[in-house]
Amino acid sequence: MKRAHEKNISSKTASISCQDLGSKSSSLRKANSITQSPLAAALGLEVETISRYVRGLRNLSLEQIEAIAKILDVATWKLLVPNNDQKALTRLISADKLTALSSTDLDTLMSLIGVYVSAHALSPRS
Repeated sequence: MKRAHEKNISSKTASISCQDLGSKSSSLRKANSITQSPLAAALGLEVETISRYVRGLRNLSLEQIEAIAKILDVATWKLLVPNNDQKALTRLISADKLTALSSTDLDTLMSLIGVYVSAHALSPRS
């Protein structure tokens, strides 16, 4: 059972609105210097359809979200997870990758982290 102070990321990700999704895709598109026109062309859609997505007036299918993420060169989850949850989810994904390491590699990584912490006079978190 989860404690009250633990975040339940999965329930929050399900609540991202179409408008939030459109806004995020628009911000990422602009950061990559891509206008609506080439995005629409790459997706085989009209520019007005992209505009409706951005304004949250039209829903996107998962396939469309995946295609947009690919064009914008970002992981699909970054479009689906609210910005305030992305840091926590990134930590979970990173922790999951650690479980795939061999015990030797994990020991090496922990030693490297120890050296880094010592070199930068950081106090360990509890």
